[in-house]
Amino acid sequence: MSVTAESLRRSGRFQIRKSTEATVVCPSALPELRQCLGADSPYARPFRPRGAGSASTDCTTAALGTVIDMTAFNQILNIDAYSDTATVQAGVRIGDLAKALAEHGLELAGCHDLLNRTVGGAIAGGCTGPGIANDGAYFATQVLSVRLVTADGRLLQVNQEQKNLLNAVRLSYGMLGVIYEAVLRVRPVTRFSVTQRRCTVHQFSRAVESLSRTDI
Repeated sequence: MSVTAESLRRSGRFQIRKSTEATVVCPSALPELRQCLGADSPYARPFRPRGAGSASTDCTTAALGTVIDMTAFNQILNIDAYSDTATVQAGVRIGDLAKALAEHGLELAGCHDLLNRTVGGAIAGGCTGPGIANDGAYFATQVLSVRLVTADGRLLQVNQEQKNLLNAVRLSYGMLGVIYEAVLRVRPVTRFSVTQRRCTVHQFSRAVESLSRTDI
């Protein structure tokens, strides 16, 4: 440490914040969630929402403030096979939603990684897109509307009529509020077949050019 830095530390003009750990709360109902974020909240700011906690970075942890664990919001509220939509709470796991949709002859568009992720986390955080689909690049593109609680405890609903705001909610990492419910576009189960053939590396290299021009 330099002489100047040491002098500043001893001057009393600056204070070193003691290291702390964030409080973790797990609300299970909307009134509890609003109380966490409201003006009379007993919890310290800043607030950081968390789903399954499967992120490869530390975006679901905090050194101070409050982490809001949304995994208790785990209800599938409605699956509508006529309008091809599913209304779910933010803490529903993608794998559980996929199983429930299959019972109605429906599926999420394409395939998605980390089926243990929560719907809210997949909307607000990065998520890879479909492997076999043409109707959406990311999980978040299937969102038709979301309900959030803002940082001051107010309720906010965003739908397709508010296109710019809905786009901002997607991949927002909770900066616009805590997502607690979403309506997703789903589709009838798509069937496909796979064929395979054994070949050598040289045989494959000769077929690459023609395969690249094939419209699959």
